[in-house]
Parts: sequence; structure tokens; C-alpha cells
Amino acid sequence: MICPSCHSEVPDGSFECPYCGEPLCATQKIDLDEISWCPVCGALVPAGKATCPKCSSPMPGARAARSAKKPDRERNPDLPAPGLESAIPPTGPGSYTASSAPDVLPRLKQFIVAAGAAVLIVGGTALAITHPWDPSANDLSAKFPFDTSQAGSPDKIDILDSQDKSGSENKGGSQDPIYDSLMSDYESLVSCAERIDASEVALADKGVSGTDEERSQGSSDAWAVSIEVSNTISAIGSTSDGAGAYAETIGNLKTLGNWLRNRCDALTSAWEMACDSSDPAGEGEQILEKISGNSGYKDLFDQNVEGWKPSPATS
Repeated sequence: MICPSCHSEVPDGSFECPYCGEPLCATQKIDLDEISWCPVCGALVPAGKATCPKCSSPMPGARAARSAKKPDRERNPDLPAPGLESAIPPTGPGSYTASSAPDVLPRLKQFIVAAGAAVLIVGGTALAITHPWDPSANDLSAKFPFDTSQAGSPDKIDILDSQDKSGSENKGGSQDPIYDSLMSDYESLVSCAERIDASEVALADKGVSGTDEERSQGSSDAWAVSIEVSNTISAIGSTSDGAGAYAETIGNLKTLGNWLRNRCDALTSAWEMACDSSDPAGEGEQILEKISGNSGYKDLFDQNVEGWKPSPATS
């Protein structure tokens, strides 16, 4: 045959001109009685060829010449399909090759690196927050005296008011919160007793002969002191007895409170009667009769109030 480029005579069946390298597109005549299949790309290889004419893979005579008929895959199912053999990755035990092994190993390496990074990040964050090497790093209390000379005070503050004052004097206090609470309740009861005495005096005067406005105000004052007495008794009952150290004091204060509450019940009832009456002056005796029994509770209160005054528990 003649090369269309350089017009040289080339052997029949050549794929390219051996002189100028021009590809020869002429239809090749291949003897189909003796041909081989390329084990790499599946192309037909003429008999006697040492390399595949398509992919240039060496042909070491691995496949004997055979008929040009299509491979019988029913009798030989393991025979690879032409052009697909190299695209199918190996599977099954022992199928790892030099090219397929890296597909699996990097996953294990990535997992190990990620786990190590997570441990370092979490551990470092925990150490940064807790400061195990410096327990006082998160202590916000004052460590040094604060100079207030520029703020109008010519001295220094050695301890803040909100800090723990253990070991120092609590100015104006007793270092015993239970005693302080009971003492406050005691003073409230004494104050209520004085207000009840004043309300009884007002009842005998303005409650009987006063105006409607004065009777209404007297009734409001009586109810106010009655509510305060009840609240004080509740506060006393909710106070801790200090493991029994203040049990007797709490009982005494409750008794004082109950005497005052009995007086308040009679007093508020008398003021209501005075407010509802159309002739309080004419019903004065009935009104004042309601508080006639209060004198007994008043005497009991006055006789015991000083002796039952709370005192700090002795250790």
C-alpha cells in the first residue's frame, strides 16, 4: 500500500507509515482465524504482534490464538469484558494490590490523627479553665489593701464588706445570725404591743364618739398591727433553734406573740362593730365590752416580756 503523505510504499496492514509516521486510516485486513485479545484493554491483536496496537501493552503470548468469535462467557464467567478489566477494583481477601492498598490505609491514619487532635483540644481547654497549677487563679477576693485616698477617704480598706469576716469583728453585729433574727422578732413584738395599747385607747375615744373617718382609720390601724403580729409569729416559727440552743427562747417568743394576737382579734372585732354601728356612742358599752378580756393578756405580756428577751447562746 502507498502512504498518502510521503507516497512511500508501506507493508499492508500497517497502522502508520514507517517513514513519516503518518497514521494510516485504511481498513486493515486481519485474519480472524488466528487472533489474540489484549489482556489490558481487550482490543484484538493480530497474530505475531508483540505489543497491543491500541494500548501498546506487551503481548508475551499470554493468550493463544483463537477464533474471532465472541468469548463464550457462559462457559468461562471469569473472563474479563474487553475494556472493563482495568476499571473494576479488586475485591475479596488477598485482593489488595500496590495501587489499591492506599485506598484503605489513609482512612485509619486520618482517624488516628483526628482522635489525637480531639484529645489535645479537649484536654487543653480543661487545663486552661481549671488552672490546676494555680488554684488561686479564679479567686476574685481582694488580696491587697485598696487605697481610697483619692476618693475622699484618707485611709485604706483591708477587707471588703462582702467578703468573709471570719476572724474579725463584725461591727454592729453579734456573729450569731439566729440570735440576731430572734432579737429582731422580739423588738417587733414589743413595738406591736405599744401600737395595740394605743389602738385600745383610741377605741374608747374616737371609736365611740369620733367621726366616721376617724373610726375607719382606727379600724385600718388595728388590722395593720394584727397582720404584723401574725407575720412575726410565722417568722419566729421558721427560725432554726440552733441544735436546741434557742428552743426555749423561740417558745417564749411564740407565747408573747399569741397573747398579742388574742388582743388583736378582739380589738379588730370592736373596731368593726364601731364602724358598722349607726349610733356608736349609744352602743359604746357593747363595743368596749369586746376588749374587756384583753387586760389579762396585756398583764401576762408585760410581766414576762423583759424576762424572755433573747440572749446569745453560750458555747
